[in-house]
Amino acid sequence: MSNWIQQAEAALSETPPTDPKTDPKTDPKVEAVPTHAPPVFDLSGVQLVATPLMTALMWGAVVLQEQLAGGPRDLLALGLKLLALAFSLRTLLACQALWQRIQLRLQCDYYGLSLTPGGLLYRTPRGDTAIPLADIVAIRAQDATAPVTERHAPVYVVMQPLTGRTHLSLAPVFDPHPRLCAARLTRWLEAERAEPSSSQEVPPPSSAPGTLYDAAARGEAPANVVALRLGTDWLRQGPYLTVLAGIPVADALLRTTPGNQGALGATGPAVLVFSLLVVPLLWVLLTRLRVAPRKGLSLVLTPSEVLMRHRNQMVSVPFRKLKQAHVLRVRTWSLWRGMYVRRTLVLERQDDGPNMQCSESALGEPADVIASLCEAYQAGRVRSRR
Repeated sequence: MSNWIQQAEAALSETPPTDPKTDPKTDPKVEAVPTHAPPVFDLSGVQLVATPLMTALMWGAVVLQEQLAGGPRDLLALGLKLLALAFSLRTLLACQALWQRIQLRLQCDYYGLSLTPGGLLYRTPRGDTAIPLADIVAIRAQDATAPVTERHAPVYVVMQPLTGRTHLSLAPVFDPHPRLCAARLTRWLEAERAEPSSSQEVPPPSSAPGTLYDAAARGEAPANVVALRLGTDWLRQGPYLTVLAGIPVADALLRTTPGNQGALGATGPAVLVFSLLVVPLLWVLLTRLRVAPRKGLSLVLTPSEVLMRHRNQMVSVPFRKLKQAHVLRVRTWSLWRGMYVRRTLVLERQDDGPNMQCSESALGEPADVIASLCEAYQAGRVRSRR
């Protein structure tokens, strides 16, 4: 075991070693980051608690309207039932997020983070992770450029691609705020790298980007090339509202006799087939046609450029012409998710070429991490070998 790992473990131990040579308290360069349990019921936490109450209220309105209308085929009752179903899905997501917050609060004492001249040691209830200093590219908090950062936002330790991973996500339990934790880690990283690291010259773009892209899709790309697999969050963009609209119609058709047609007598089956069958199948078909040319990849980062494949062309942004890599944040709303932040990686070019944009839901990795990796490639800080 490396000496710096022993020092880091001793810094997190309740009973540090008695040998002064290995005692981290005698080494000012070994630092244990203090933990601060994040609040469960802050503003966003109160919103999570209020969601089940709103769901119960909506279902109560459904029952009352059906009683007043004398049956489930009333149009107002169907609309209220659609809202109630959407709020039910939102309640499931809220309960999951609330349970994660409670677990984080209860397990806060089992987390630890120690910084040494050789690297950092991150301790969680599931085990320890040691990262050498040379494998760290940058430190970045989620939404670091936003005016306000969520208290439960993670802090990312961006890593060299040669390690086989892009980042390590730190739980928001260190320092009073994620931005303070990111600032502490950044100061530590810059202090330990007091001597300017040798940066490599950015090579020119590849003459055969399609061949390199295909090799990355097959898993045969060089070690300093990052092939980002398509994420699964794009599934959240499906036509769930249309599907939810079909469920109240199906429920109304099943709960009434054929003689009592009501308002949806003639159009009910057509609405049911359209919402539960036609729209989902069309969405699956169109999505498959859109992502098939990408061969399972969202982006490919090489030492010279960023590659993205569309249906008819290969889009490239050379790092020599990259002006800025940043994350565009847009607060949006959906019926079954409520308010949420949609993040998009934006690569701006210095010339008149088209900018590249990729939604975080399709990246498969946090957009902030990929932006930091692009900056590292541009600065020549990504190593080609250990």
